[in-house]
Amino acid sequence: MFLKGFKQKSAKKILDKQLRISREISKQKIKTIGVLVDATVISEFSYFKELATLFEIPKANIELLYYHPNKKEALLIGDNAVHDGVLGFGGKLNHEIANKFLGTSFDALLNYYPEDKLLLNLLSVRSKAKFKIGFVGTNELMNDLAIKTSISNIDVFTKELKKYLPILNQI
Repeated sequence: MFLKGFKQKSAKKILDKQLRISREISKQKIKTIGVLVDATVISEFSYFKELATLFEIPKANIELLYYHPNKKEALLIGDNAVHDGVLGFGGKLNHEIANKFLGTSFDALLNYYPEDKLLLNLLSVRSKAKFKIGFVGTNELMNDLAIKTSISNIDVFTKELKKYLPILNQI
């Protein structure tokens, strides 16, 4: 229990430090997308078609990483799921697929979760994505664009993306 608290405290320090670093927003068109999904809210991300259509990219250019706090539940989801147990000291992750996801330079990262959770926020700020999209209600310092809608309302979400992304020269 003591180690878990120490790991979380060191991860929060890393998160705060990363949020203070300003970064350049990319002006290039979005062709690859990484999606961080909170599996406690959405057990299966089935919006590939909507995102692929919106960004005019193949579904293969969309990569998912699920989060569930419970290790057993995360293992049931598959290899592309992380849980709180993968968090190491200094915000390091003990998960090969998560580290590969973080190392990928996506054109956009979609933070598909409605509330702040330490591991999801840490994954988001450490991602090498050039443009980050999320929901109002999460730590808005992480996102370049925050949409105010329910996480389950993909129609409103894509409508808002269609409205704002051309203005920002992303699609």
